[in-house]
Amino acid sequence: AGILKGISILLVWLKDIVNQFWYIFQKAQHRDMFNDMWVVVLHHVTGKHEWIRGKCDHGPLDATTSDKELMVPGSPPHEALQRIMFNRR
Repeated sequence: AGILKGISILLVWLKDIVNQFWYIFQKAQHRDMFNDMWVVVLHHVTGKHEWIRGKCDHGPLDATTSDKELMVPGSPPHEALQRIMFNRR
């Protein structure tokens, strides 16, 4: 239970992350394109929708668009998500 308490925010985002995976799987024409689109998830869950190397595909968001708790970059849940997303197994 202690582990889940620290990363339970992942469960809040799980459906969206899985949906995004399948969307990218359908749209990406090659592995590099998939990876470029997949990394967007790590930014999106922190509320960051534009960064140096890209931006989310969705239009502008306002404060009422989502009631999901955002992850803090570098936090244990965010790092766990990164490990899960890019695990080569």
